[in-house]
Parts: sequence; C-alpha cells; structure tokens
Amino acid sequence: MIRAVIFDLGGTLLEYKLPGTDWTQFEQAGAKAAFAHLVRQGHKVPSREAFVDSIVEQVQSRWQQVTERSGNLCLADVLRDVCAGYGVLLPPAEVEAMVHSYVTPLSAQARPLPRAKETLQTLRVHGLKIGLISNTMWPGRYHLADLVRHRLVEYFHHTLFSADVGLWKPHPEIFRRSLAALGVAPEEAVFVGDFLPHDIAGAQGVGMKGVHITIGESSADSVKPDGRIGALAELPVLIAQWEEGL
Repeated sequence: MIRAVIFDLGGTLLEYKLPGTDWTQFEQAGAKAAFAHLVRQGHKVPSREAFVDSIVEQVQSRWQQVTERSGNLCLADVLRDVCAGYGVLLPPAEVEAMVHSYVTPLSAQARPLPRAKETLQTLRVHGLKIGLISNTMWPGRYHLADLVRHRLVEYFHHTLFSADVGLWKPHPEIFRRSLAALGVAPEEAVFVGDFLPHDIAGAQGVGMKGVHITIGESSADSVKPDGRIGALAELPVLIAQWEEGL
C-alpha cells in the first residue's frame, strides 16, 4: 500500500530556469547580482566577467564533486571562497547578504509546473503523506519561501534540503531521513523526480518506487523507473492503478 509520495523540487514541482536558458546562464544571473552587491558595498573586484566565470566554475566543479563522491555544497561557501581569491574577506553577515543577492533574481523566476497544486491537493485528499527532498546549494528557507509564494507549502508534511542537512541525493541517508520523518517504510513510498541518477536510482536504492517525470530527459539509460509520467496530473492515476493491481 502506498502511504506517502516524496517529490524532488526543481524540474519536478517548480521550474527555475526561464525557457530557452541553460544552467550556466541561470547561475551567471545570480553571480552578476552577487557582484553588483559587492560593488555597492565598496569592495574592489577588477572584472565582473572574471568574477562571474569563477563563480560558475566553482559551482559546476563542486556540484560534480559532491554528487560523485560525498560532502556538501553551500552557496555561502562558494561565494566566500571566490571572494577570498580576490582578496575580499567577508564576515559571515556579509556572506549571507551576498547569498540573498544571488538568490533573489533566480527565486523570482520560479513558477509551478502545470497542475502542481491540484496534484498535491488530490494526493492529500486521498490520505497520502507528502514530502520533498531537494538537491540545492541554496539555504532551504529560500525554497520554502518559493513554495509559500505559490501556495504549495501547505501540502507538505516534511521537507529536506541538501545544503541544510549536508546530504545529497542519491545518498541513501537523505531518503531514509525523509521516510522516518513521514513515518512510512520504503515500500510504502513513491519518489517523483526528473533526474534518473539522483532521484530514481537513489529512491530505488533504499526500496522505494521511483517515478520519472519526463519533462526533462536524462541519459542514464541503465536506470529503469517503476513508472513514467509526462505531467504531474498523471501521478494520482498511476498510483491508483498500482493500488488496484493494474
């Protein structure tokens, strides 16, 4: 019996990138906002282009490291370390202000995928517990604010953000923490995500069912999801079919 559904966030419930942009352009927009903050505070960094390139390079490098091995990725660490490389040593309060500057224009782009609210509402009406696990370098409070703004947060029983807990999908512990918080066994839960290696393989690795939402395709052909949906509105129907043994 399925008792809980746990979702990924970006690309599954909310879309953060604007149409026609890639992740490099997305991060560049945040880095430019962070650079503008430095300038407003009177700090001297000789080249905006070099600063932005350094930020994007560090984000990509550290993202790869943490997903292939272990550890954590926090935006505050990236910004602090890149600034230090330019001789700008920032106290924690200034780093947090830079994080805010970086995240603000990107968060403003966030928009729900079609039928996100209706899907969550349907699942709750059917008595399912709802969780969320997101791989992110942002402090989780910013993503929670996005969910509040789009009136989705009320449907969740529990949320986990990798930067806050120091665990990244597909690490099994982050799935186990979510399951424990929801009070369900792995075989009673479904994970829904758009990235096969992290979302689906990670969930299946602890005994959950994995549903791939195919809005964003992945090349990990070796990962076979338990189900595929092309839109969120298809999810309650798929779960009902499983429960009926179809």
